[in-house]
Amino acid sequence: MPTRVRQSSPFLLVAVVLLVATGMGFVLYQSSAPFLAPLPLAVCLLILVSFRTLTVSLDERGIRWRFNPLVESGVNWSQVRSVEVGREPWYWGWGIRWTPRGWLWRIRGLGCVWIVLADGTRRGVGADDPEALAAAIRER
Repeated sequence: MPTRVRQSSPFLLVAVVLLVATGMGFVLYQSSAPFLAPLPLAVCLLILVSFRTLTVSLDERGIRWRFNPLVESGVNWSQVRSVEVGREPWYWGWGIRWTPRGWLWRIRGLGCVWIVLADGTRRGVGADDPEALAAAIRER
């Protein structure tokens, strides 16, 4: 039974490099203050470090998912009513998103696990193998 599942995105690195190159080029071209050129680099590196992996953990308290120690969420076992496996459309995006089904945290791919809470709301987390993660949650 997995107690911790990690997912990372190689696409994020490519996107950050493109954003940095575009931002630095724009600042250098448009600005009379070229010393500001590293600013887009700093912002993009912060994004890369903060959102490079999505970690889902199962422990004695409940289910926790996080992009980094500062961006974290989760639910206690007493709140979990059921678990569903889903394959959500690409246009719902990646990152932390509000979707028609509820909040979704995913970093790549379309597979996810929906955790249905006692109050009827849902929380979705992306996973490379959503069936295995759902099975591990059901075991608890």
